[in-house]
Amino acid sequence: MPFEIYTGYQPLSQPFIFVDKFGRISLNRSLLHTLGITPGQPFHALLGYDPDNGNIGIAVPGEISGDGKLVVFDGKRYCASVAGFVRKYNLKPGRYLRIPQTWNGWHQFRREDLLNP
Repeated sequence: MPFEIYTGYQPLSQPFIFVDKFGRISLNRSLLHTLGITPGQPFHALLGYDPDNGNIGIAVPGEISGDGKLVVFDGKRYCASVAGFVRKYNLKPGRYLRIPQTWNGWHQFRREDLLNP
């Protein structure tokens, strides 16, 4: 039986964010590519929440109008500590998949089990 050689390459998956139990949000590699983020550089974003649909929103400053606290995703793991945001909206840990349509400059994400029941 021949062995399959592991190359370390994995094709880009569907863009998503991950909310962990410690109140951090991280971005996957595919989402970085979709948003046009330069690898290795910190990324600043605005976070929003749609209580009617349970969607998390991420917007790039300058692409939307409005004020809010900028969240900084580090340039190494693209993770941001947003425990207050997670607690305020009672977000459950897990993957939140990107909904292809943007809304007024917001990239929308819905919890995987709600998007694909």
